[in-house]
Amino acid sequence: MSLAIKPANLKSSKRDDPNRMGSYIEPMAQSDADAAPDKMSTGDLETAQR
Repeated sequence: MSLAIKPANLKSSKRDDPNRMGSYIEPMAQSDADAAPDKMSTGDLETAQR
């Protein structure tokens, strides 16, 4: 099964774009090591919800 979301792993992409990690099969997220859980990228949250 595919995410059905085009990857947003281009230079023109922004941090909060959905699927910014460029995953095709399952959602992926990345956070800064010193960031609190409530500072997760909105694009990563949208990718997970889809």
